[in-house]
Parts: sequence; structure tokens; C-alpha cells
Amino acid sequence: MSLVESHNALPLGSILSLLPASSLNITLHTSSTLPPEAFAAAFGLVQGNMMEMYKRSSMGWSAAKKREEMLHPAMRYLVFKEDEQVKGFTSFMVTEEEGVEVIYWFVFFPGCGEEGLTGTVMSCSWHPRRRGRGMGRN
Repeated sequence: MSLVESHNALPLGSILSLLPASSLNITLHTSSTLPPEAFAAAFGLVQGNMMEMYKRSSMGWSAAKKREEMLHPAMRYLVFKEDEQVKGFTSFMVTEEEGVEVIYWFVFFPGCGEEGLTGTVMSCSWHPRRRGRGMGRN
């Protein structure tokens, strides 16, 4: 089994157990277990804050393509909530490109300057790697 296949086969609980404690409610999902309201909030954050940038780029904006990309079966989501409101999310997908293992990682936190939020996001995003349980090569 390849490194990518091994990672994508990990149960969500084993990944979630690596995250540090936080005052935010942090949940981990695959694209298929992501609750519809969490996906709607994540998509709304991307669309509301990045659509114009996409439109100005050579890629352009396509809501259908962005939804398809965000719902890729290998995509994982860390959703950060406070008082039941989605404050932001990070999504990541471990895959292979041109024979090399890569991680596609997207972090979206409007208001990331809120005290403690930036540190929590980065700590959760990098914590498995620091503990030696990330993709592997140090």
C-alpha cells in the first residue's frame, strides 16, 4: 500500500486524536461525512471571499467546479466552530502528482486575527507532523 493509500485509509478518529486541545469546537470530516450545513458554510466562505479573485484569474470562477473540487472523495475537513457558528475551516487532500506524494492544503479563516484563533488553526494543521505522524519524510 502506498503512503497516499495508507493515509487515506486512516480512520478519522486516529487523525482527530492527534489534534491539540482547543476552546473551539473542532470536528474532522471526509467530504462524505461533512454535514450539509458545514459544507454550505465552507462553500459560502470561499465563494464570498474568493470568487472575484477567481474571476480575475485565468481559471475563472465556476461554482459547480468548486463544489466538485471541495467534495472530492479524498478531501478531509477540519471545521472550527464557536457557539455553533462555523468560524473557518481547513481542508486537505493527500494525493500523488507526477509520482510524488503531495498534500493539497487550503486554510480559510476570515477574522483569523482574533486572539488565539491563528495559533489554534496552525497548531491543528501542523500538530501531526510535529509528532512524527505526518506524511513522513522529515
